[in-house]
Amino acid sequence: MRADEVMGRVPTARENKGRMPQETPEDFWRVVMSAPKHAQASYVAMAVLGVGPKEYLAIRQRDLNPDQLTVVVNGTKSEYRQRVVAVDERFWGWIERAVPSRLQYRWLGVYWNRARESAGCPELRMYDLRHLSAQYAGDRGVTDRDLTIHLGHSNPKMTHVYSRRGIARGIAKAIADSLEEGQVRGQVGSQ
Repeated sequence: MRADEVMGRVPTARENKGRMPQETPEDFWRVVMSAPKHAQASYVAMAVLGVGPKEYLAIRQRDLNPDQLTVVVNGTKSEYRQRVVAVDERFWGWIERAVPSRLQYRWLGVYWNRARESAGCPELRMYDLRHLSAQYAGDRGVTDRDLTIHLGHSNPKMTHVYSRRGIARGIAKAIADSLEEGQVRGQVGSQ
């Protein structure tokens, strides 16, 4: 049997197509600041680490490395999906306040739902915080390969959805630049 035939028989975890949140960083902060003070750090940690609520709740103090500014995140889909996530020093204080969680899953959800309604962002689900990190990083040009590592995906194709918006913006800018240059060279009036 050939290697590709053998590999084709190995079971792999199915992953859903990535969700692409439309909320801006300003929307995120509006929701966070609408949450009770004691819950805010939890939501920031989920967004910074790119984790869902179950992954977040599993993070313990021993998973934090303040010297390296990293957090060990154990995946929920497989015991073998452990990853180390780096945290920018500007957000390390949020991580330290968030871990270990002072809230159980139910209260994380209750407070989040109240805050998103109050902030006028009813579509922003708590699990979307995992996707926000990838979307914001993709908008800033982080590669699909790097996003795959950050999110702990097994397939780089899973993270392409997060780079599409940045790519589309780059294309739109290139088109506008070309048209604008042509307008100037042709001395055509602007709108």
